Amino acid sequence: MTAVASPSLLKEVIRLGKLRLSTSVVFSSLVGYLLGYQSFDWLILLLLIVGGICVVAASNAFNQIYEKEQDALMNRTKNRPIPLGTLSLTQAYTAAFTPGPLQTQGRAPPDLKGGAPPEVKGGAPPGPRG
Repeated sequence: MTAVASPSLLKEVIRLGKLRLSTSVVFSSLVGYLLGYQSFDWLILLLLIVGGICVVAASNAFNQIYEKEQDALMNRTKNRPIPLGTLSLTQAYTAAFTPGPLQTQGRAPPDLKGGAPPEVKGGAPPGPRG
């Protein structure tokens, strides 16, 4: 009788974050940056890629945590890490919350410092005074 090896924790966290989906979403952001930059900056490009993957992966993880019961019932989703039992809820929450400090580098996101920018609130962004 042969024993079936359990998948690695890293592999299951990558499955939880849906890395392929995350990279396709970030690719569209990358294209937007390349089409609209005024001054190319490799650091900004790197931060866009890493931060984007972290945000999308965390969102995918939270979605799977929230829908764990429904995922267990559906043939298409029953083999995801949480319903399958290869990741515990604690591990899934840890994986989902970990990208936050990485993308903000320990600083509070702008929406926690005073709300959305003026253009989102319905106002106009600050412009030159004339």
